[in-house]
Amino acid sequence: MTMNSKDKTSNNNATQAIVPKPNGIKHMQTSSFQVGCLSTLTNMKFVIFTINEFSVNEMEILLTKIYECYFEYVLKNPFYEIEMPIRVQLFDEQLQLIVNGINR
Repeated sequence: MTMNSKDKTSNNNATQAIVPKPNGIKHMQTSSFQVGCLSTLTNMKFVIFTINEFSVNEMEILLTKIYECYFEYVLKNPFYEIEMPIRVQLFDEQLQLIVNGINR
């Protein structure tokens, strides 16, 4: 069975509908603060407000580290339920290490 171009187009549209692409603000800088945002494919958003001056790349790296920490210590925790407050000691400790690392 071969697909004609119409079938390929409808298949691509179906794929795009299933896999949302993150959108929205990624970085904003004002004279007094910066905002960085990482949107995941599951529509979870990680937002940082800071008075430190980071480059866009540094902000993305920081947000990625925070997301990796969340994934490793919260989502893999069998006792954590989605949309509940995060009360995971290891996550708190690792997050504090990440934040302390950028304040040096």
